[in-house]
Amino acid sequence: MADVKTWSVLNVLLIPAVLQELQAETLVGHQLLQDVLCEALQSMEKEPAERRSELLMQMTGMKKSWSSSVALARQNWTLMMDQLQQWTLYHRGLKCLKNLFVTVGSVLPPTGQCVCSVQQLQSCTSLQQCVEEWAELHSPVLTWTSEVGQRLSETLGESDCGRGLQSELQDMKKSWEQIRAQLQTNKHLAATAVQETELSL
Repeated sequence: MADVKTWSVLNVLLIPAVLQELQAETLVGHQLLQDVLCEALQSMEKEPAERRSELLMQMTGMKKSWSSSVALARQNWTLMMDQLQQWTLYHRGLKCLKNLFVTVGSVLPPTGQCVCSVQQLQSCTSLQQCVEEWAELHSPVLTWTSEVGQRLSETLGESDCGRGLQSELQDMKKSWEQIRAQLQTNKHLAATAVQETELSL
């Protein structure tokens, strides 16, 4: 069973090839239709009037049917290209957010009371502020990555990949909430530690 990442990568790789094949088949089909119509027109000259009228109706129906098929194919091309673009945007956003989660987790001090100097507290406060600003810059990334992921999930429906994508989105939002909660907790602890240090001086 392919996971979400494998499935989406396969889509990114296969969609251009599928589109190219469909375009080639459309050109071949168009040429075949032209050949059939030309032969039918030539044969009409040898047919009686009633038969010519019947052949003309058949050719008209054939052209309409072909035009409808081409229009449907073009619509499918558009949908496939849109999905390809959405997968690309989703993975770029997800990669960016994962890098944020790893980096923030590595630079933030663990939550909890600690004994440290005024200089260390000032350094922690400065780091805390930088991380908060950095996380805030990624807030729009979270928003549009979630929106794109949700649209893709709706397209996939209740398939294994659809459920996997939903789980991935939930993990992403959970990681974001944990980062925000840790930032808030550390901010409160740092402020409390600064006040206690100032009172003890």
